[in-house]
Amino acid sequence: MQELYVIMDIARNGVLILLVFVLFFTTAAQATTTLVNVYEKDGNISLIPQASVYADGALIGKTDSSGNLDFTHPGTSAISIRIEKIGYDDFSQILDPNLTYLQIELFRKNLTLETKVYDADSLTAIAGAQVQMTGGGTSGSAITDLNGSASFAVRAEEAYTLDIKAMNYQSRTATVEMGVDSKQVQYWLFRDDRFALVVKDDVTGLPLTDAEVAIEGVVRGMTDSRGAITLQLPREKVYNIRVKKEGYQDYNGRQVIGKDEALVTILLSKAPYNVFVSVFDENKEPVEGALVTVNGKEAGVTNKFGRLTLEGYLGGDYNLTVSAGEYADSHVPLSINAQGQDVTVELSYKIIDLTIFTQQPDEKMVDDVTILLNGKEIGTTDTHGQLETQVKVNTLYIINGTKEGYQPAGASVIFSNEKTSASVTLIMERPIDIGFVVIIVIIIAAVVGIILWIRRKNRYAHTRMRRSGL
Repeated sequence: MQELYVIMDIARNGVLILLVFVLFFTTAAQATTTLVNVYEKDGNISLIPQASVYADGALIGKTDSSGNLDFTHPGTSAISIRIEKIGYDDFSQILDPNLTYLQIELFRKNLTLETKVYDADSLTAIAGAQVQMTGGGTSGSAITDLNGSASFAVRAEEAYTLDIKAMNYQSRTATVEMGVDSKQVQYWLFRDDRFALVVKDDVTGLPLTDAEVAIEGVVRGMTDSRGAITLQLPREKVYNIRVKKEGYQDYNGRQVIGKDEALVTILLSKAPYNVFVSVFDENKEPVEGALVTVNGKEAGVTNKFGRLTLEGYLGGDYNLTVSAGEYADSHVPLSINAQGQDVTVELSYKIIDLTIFTQQPDEKMVDDVTILLNGKEIGTTDTHGQLETQVKVNTLYIINGTKEGYQPAGASVIFSNEKTSASVTLIMERPIDIGFVVIIVIIIAAVVGIILWIRRKNRYAHTRMRRSGL
């Protein structure tokens, strides 16, 4: 009986194992493997690698270099397939559970390529420029609007060539690589009638700024720090050009602007001017005979009105020196930049050294004497009775000296131009003792009285003797 149970268990387990195998093979037989192939058609068919494939919202992988991806699914029900690739429109489809091969075409996203065109000098938009677009298997042409803008429908991940043309401008060609988003590109166009005129000093060769330039009588502007001005002039023509710059002779000439010419250099010569020099002294009196030198070269002497004309000097900076006998030389910077310019020079009298001595009548030096020069105290004499100062020639000076115990001393002096130094001596006398003077006067009066009494007495005795007959 026990053996019967064992046999029955073995049979039951075998049936279960058989059922498992049957179920496994039945399920395996229902599973489906589907090959997905992704491509694009742009003239030729191109396979698309790295496209992301989703099944029922779950990422199941990416296409290989051949644009292929195969996956296995139960095959019992329809599957939602979505394929994504940057730069392409998404693809979605319901997959039949029995479908084993799926070929999908992706289409590039449609983007906008906006081109804006500007003038390279003024930075203003150029309207009416023609923009030709080629690339991505397509081409197109557009005219820029008032904002200098022209737009094209293009495809993502493509390269496009833009050819830009506008009247009186140099053509421009550019390549644009599109990504996955729309793009705006901006370009400058340089005028083909753009022309530069450069103004320079004919001697130094240095550029001249703020020179006025006129073309055909119309002022077109001023030169910049480079001495240049940019103009718009059609080529292969002759133009009347006038250039004016303060301090320079005007330029008037005709210039041919050639086809390949980028600039023309104009050389200006400094203008000769007459300059009037007026020389006065400290008292505003004209100085006649003053010698005028310019940059070390004698230019002439002033007339009785203190005037001298410098003729034919070019505009620029000079060193002017005026000399006259009794005056100190005057050095004046002179900038000549206008016709009839008037330069006034004031001369000061020469200065010489003056030594003031203070001494008693017996020539004994007196120290610590306060000295005043034209009423202004300038110091005191030293232990040697001296004080040194400076004075102008041909000028009246009143010199005073004071010290307690002495009478004030003074002198009026005009110093000549003949020497470079001079001296003045002030005699310091002590004041008179009034009491002593009174005593001396009394003594003298007494002596005179005695003498007069003696003379009277002698005269009286002589008269008596004569009367008595003696």
